[in-house]
Amino acid sequence: MSIAVVMGVSGSGKSELCRRVVGRVGLGARWIEGDDLHPPENIAKMASGVPLDDRDRQPWLKKINARLHEVKGGASSECPVLVSCSALKESYREKLREGFEEGEVTFVWLHISDEAELQARLTGRSQHFMPASLVRSQLEALETPRGCVRLDATRPKEELAQILISHLSNRL
Repeated sequence: MSIAVVMGVSGSGKSELCRRVVGRVGLGARWIEGDDLHPPENIAKMASGVPLDDRDRQPWLKKINARLHEVKGGASSECPVLVSCSALKESYREKLREGFEEGEVTFVWLHISDEAELQARLTGRSQHFMPASLVRSQLEALETPRGCVRLDATRPKEELAQILISHLSNRL
């Protein structure tokens, strides 16, 4: 089983990329939406414009890791798993990798550093709890990931989906 954590700041396109890849016929990918695993307190905090701190994120990261282990236990080795999760800090990425073999979890970083572009993307979203006012805090918290697949989040969405599909296909 190949696990790819699609990571980056809010507005980088994590969920959209995962949605496009999972929708492809023949790949059989499964998707875990990290936002769906936030406790209600985290969502309320972010919705009110207050950034999460490390303590807020620990139960969330633990839940994502547990979900990955559940999926691994029931999935075939040919079924890639995608996770959309900000994974802003190295310590968060370590928590997500916990209990997996070296190389079993790959991080795919949707890199975008243009704060104005990110704010525009967030402002254009409806029905999401993350306000554009938190973009700066996410950019400040982001620790550049090492050993990841780095994708330019400003590239066309379909191009990014093709790159990720190719990467997942090569890992099966």
